[in-house]
Amino acid sequence: MSKVMAVILNYNTLEDSVKCSELLKKQDYKDLEIVIVDNGSIDGKNNRLIQYGEERDVHIIINKENRGFSAGNNIGLRKAVERECKYALIINPDVEIHDKDYVSKAVEKMGNDSSIAVLGTDVVNARGQHQNPMREISFMEESFLIFELIRNKLSKKIPYVIKRKSSGYCEKISGCCFFVEMNFIKKIGFLDEKVFLYCEEPILAKAVQKAHRNIYYLKEKQAFHNHIESKKGNSKKRLDMFLESRLYYLDKYSGYHGMKLKIVKWSRIKQNVYFNKKHRG
Repeated sequence: MSKVMAVILNYNTLEDSVKCSELLKKQDYKDLEIVIVDNGSIDGKNNRLIQYGEERDVHIIINKENRGFSAGNNIGLRKAVERECKYALIINPDVEIHDKDYVSKAVEKMGNDSSIAVLGTDVVNARGQHQNPMREISFMEESFLIFELIRNKLSKKIPYVIKRKSSGYCEKISGCCFFVEMNFIKKIGFLDEKVFLYCEEPILAKAVQKAHRNIYYLKEKQAFHNHIESKKGNSKKRLDMFLESRLYYLDKYSGYHGMKLKIVKWSRIKQNVYFNKKHRG
């Protein structure tokens, strides 16, 4: 049986992290280990987290500073390497898994198809909306991202999610809950730590594509993502962070060159000016 490490990245979310961990412990997959990486939490609950780990045989790693999504999860992924795991499940603290065979079915699929580097399942959010599978935005959408962001804000739908009735290969999956093959992760040098938050999904998708591997969507299994956008802090700060991450993605991963790259980067400048004026006004 292939060993699997579930990586939970905790930041001021002790109760959610514990709940997520306890649900994972109910999985029927026997060779599953759990690591909770505290990413510089400032809520003063680290002692409780460490105690939980000791009582429930969960690896606890305390990171002194919040280094972002990719860097924080890489700490857990390196623990998976240390424990000689073949796969890792990266899962947000606010994700709940109730299917007892969730891990076993995902591992079975990845074991039977060596082309799969990343696997995501059906994910349903607090509004009952499905978050997988996803597509990357087109060049035209990228060039007019101001209008895309406004349209997406006004829409009640999750943008760029593909309606799929069956399992199969896909372009991209949500970063809130997904499996990775550890040989692939080691080969690409782990998750790209140049982005603090946002755009991890398209960056990972491009890394899979470059390695000539596949991303797979497993419709038969489901996870619940209790993410509430209004509780995630200052919206202007998050927007600035997204635009910065997107610019990095465009430069390093998008594959745009020449005039196309100039157009989408010029679009970023216009977006920053527009949103800065809007918030000042």
